[in-house]
Amino acid sequence: MSSSPVSAPTPVDIVAAALARSGRATLRVRGTSMHPFLPGGAMVRITAARRVRRGDVAVRPGLDGAGLLVHRVVAVSAAGVTTRGDALDHDDPPVTRDQLLGTVTAVAPRAFPDGLWLPTDGAIARLFGRLVGAALAPALRRLRKLACVVGVRRGI
Repeated sequence: MSSSPVSAPTPVDIVAAALARSGRATLRVRGTSMHPFLPGGAMVRITAARRVRRGDVAVRPGLDGAGLLVHRVVAVSAAGVTTRGDALDHDDPPVTRDQLLGTVTAVAPRAFPDGLWLPTDGAIARLFGRLVGAALAPALRRLRKLACVVGVRRGI
């Protein structure tokens, strides 16, 4: 009697199931690709993606297909949706609208008291996101590269 192996659900499966069940999900972000808008450790509230616009923060399958990316939408076309982390200098490969899991509607940074959520799905939040992406993020990338060069020169 042989049994087929049971695979554990991926983060994509878990979030998709939560969104299908209740229309929303909550998760903790890791990494620095969306810094400073979403610092590592921040909690995000996600709702199923109905309409996606440039400037929204979308949740999509990661490049490995199993993990998740929480990145800003930089382009929407008939061919698909392109995202990019605010602190990154390259776009993610485009995905179709059907592949998007949802959009971030609120964030609770780690430094905030429990229960305090900031909305991210309004026009002001999208404008702020575009400003961060257009102005602040490139400056942060330059500083990070400079810090790496200085670290290499000092043998750090």
